[in-house]
Amino acid sequence: MKYTPKFKDKKLRFIYAALFIITAVCLLSPASGIVATVFSSVALISVISASFLFIKYEVTFFTYILIDRNSTVDFYVEKRSGKRGAYVCYYPTSDIKEIVKAGKDAKASLEDRYKNIYFYNYAKNVFTGEKYYIVFENQNRFDAVQIEPDEAFLNFLNSKLISNEE
Repeated sequence: MKYTPKFKDKKLRFIYAALFIITAVCLLSPASGIVATVFSSVALISVISASFLFIKYEVTFFTYILIDRNSTVDFYVEKRSGKRGAYVCYYPTSDIKEIVKAGKDAKASLEDRYKNIYFYNYAKNVFTGEKYYIVFENQNRFDAVQIEPDEAFLNFLNSKLISNEE
């Protein structure tokens, strides 16, 4: 089973468009001396920030993959940027401890429950989309992987969680 979330963040597109406009205004201003240096610095910071946001959220894709291997199911996250891709995350679903909907207090709550926890964000959108944390037990620590699954993918993960508890 595979799922690749779609980019839906209109707000983020406005942010990097605004950053490019700031860059253009700074570079086209008729300032001189120290003001021109400040404007050039602001333009450079704006173009780097806009480029970073564009590459991270528009060009990079995450695919969540569940592979059945001899009575166990493994969870992978593949990260693709352009033609290049690699697996950036792997866990057996038998290591799932819980699945929590990401919200305002979800991260703090997980930090309280699991003292030794690390967070990984493999979500495509910043402002939109339903995100979930999947908490995996990883040797002597816990890893919380943030994803944006569709309903079928989430139901399958929940069924694996229920079968782990039995």
